[in-house]
Amino acid sequence: MHLKQVKNLLRAWGRYQASREGNREATKSISAVAIEIGRVGVYARGTATEYEPNVPEDFVAVDEAIERLSVPRMLAIRARYIMSGPFHVNAKCLGVSKGDLKAAERLVQVYL
Repeated sequence: MHLKQVKNLLRAWGRYQASREGNREATKSISAVAIEIGRVGVYARGTATEYEPNVPEDFVAVDEAIERLSVPRMLAIRARYIMSGPFHVNAKCLGVSKGDLKAAERLVQVYL
């Protein structure tokens, strides 16, 4: 999959995640996962399909790819694709850089 296709998939996934969080349907957001990993060092998770049987297959694959990333890279994905507003403002709030985002996008491309 080309990087442009990965970014398009991440955009669609991000809109889906944002709508779930807006409707309070999300089980755990990327930020919550990252905070849990930072606090206790691990994240005990189930697959997305365990909680929501109607999650599109592509989005389950993206979830699994993102869960393999380090915490700063997860947060960079969140800042770019889920949060509203400009990336540089979101990134500053979450303490991540554009380099974290670029590395995360490339790793998601590899993991998919």
